[in-house]
Amino acid sequence: EIYFGKFTLTALPEMLKDLKVEVFPEDKISAFPAPEWGLGAKITIERANPVRVDDAGALTIYRTWAAVVADLLKERGIELGQLDRLEPAPEAKLAWEQIIKITRVIKTEVIEIIVIPYKTTSKDDPTLERGKTKVSQAGKNGQRQKTYLSQRENGKEVKRTLLKDEVKYEPQDKIVLVGTKIVVLSAEEGRASWTKGVTASRRYKKGTKIRV
Repeated sequence: EIYFGKFTLTALPEMLKDLKVEVFPEDKISAFPAPEWGLGAKITIERANPVRVDDAGALTIYRTWAAVVADLLKERGIELGQLDRLEPAPEAKLAWEQIIKITRVIKTEVIEIIVIPYKTTSKDDPTLERGKTKVSQAGKNGQRQKTYLSQRENGKEVKRTLLKDEVKYEPQDKIVLVGTKIVVLSAEEGRASWTKGVTASRRYKKGTKIRV
């Protein structure tokens, strides 16, 4: 780019400001004759290549004189992981306003814990009074563990592969004893009346079974 500074200005920054020309630290600028001579100046600007780098979705513009992709990455201290992907290739020549895309790839193991609920079973107990129950064994949940290989690209999971599926410990059933024993409260003689198999009594609670 070629510009001409006014002879009334005797400093290069003043000329550039007057011309409303933006320059960057990487650009190369020359002026002849020297502005301080008061003769005006021909200003020549050689622009550094504005390369756009998309690093995991974060876009940054780097101005550079590097010839190939690898040189730019080295110049800017951009490191690649073993699994990271780079487009174009490191040896590719940099075009004007080149776009470089870096995909950050991470593979990690992910563990998923699954609860296996316990079951409740009943068991008759002839030593326990009929109508009563008793827990002889408390229930305990089991645990299942699945291990996956998770692949993330730019922080987003794109693939998950099952590596291992194992039961860490089995669930323990809850066992409830159900009484079946018939208890005889007493034996006595006397007269009894009944209606449709139901008796009335002041001595025994409602629902008590009595053999007559």
